[in-house]
Amino acid sequence: MRGYGGTGLGRDDAVVLIPVPADILRKTFALLRELRTLMRPDSLTYVYGAPHKNLFGQTVCAGYRIIDQPLPTPPPRPDPSHPFSYPARDVERPPEIYQVDVRCDDPHLVRVTPGSLTTPVPLHP
Repeated sequence: MRGYGGTGLGRDDAVVLIPVPADILRKTFALLRELRTLMRPDSLTYVYGAPHKNLFGQTVCAGYRIIDQPLPTPPPRPDPSHPFSYPARDVERPPEIYQVDVRCDDPHLVRVTPGSLTTPVPLHP
C-alpha cells in the first residue's frame, strides 16, 4: 500500500492518521493482531473494556478494531457488448474502524500494561 487517503504516506507515517482515542489508549490492556489471509484482511484490535457476559454467556471485553485495507468487493461483470473492457478496480482502500467484543481469554492476546500506550501501535509488526 502506498498511502492512506491518497496522501502518499508510507505505513509508518500513517499511524498518526488513524485515530485512536486517548481514553482507549489509556485503558488498553491487550492487543489482538490478525494477519491477512485469503478470507480476511489484516487487523489490529485494542482491547480495553471491562469483562462482561455476552448473549451466549461468554466473557468478552470491548475492543477498538482497525482493519487495514479491507478486502475489495468483486468487480462488476463485464459488459457483453464490449467483451474486452473490464472495469477498473480500486487499488487503495482506507482502513475501517469498528467497536467490537473480543473474548477476554483469547490465547492470541498480547498483554500490555494499562496506561503504557501513549501513541497508536503500528498496524504491522
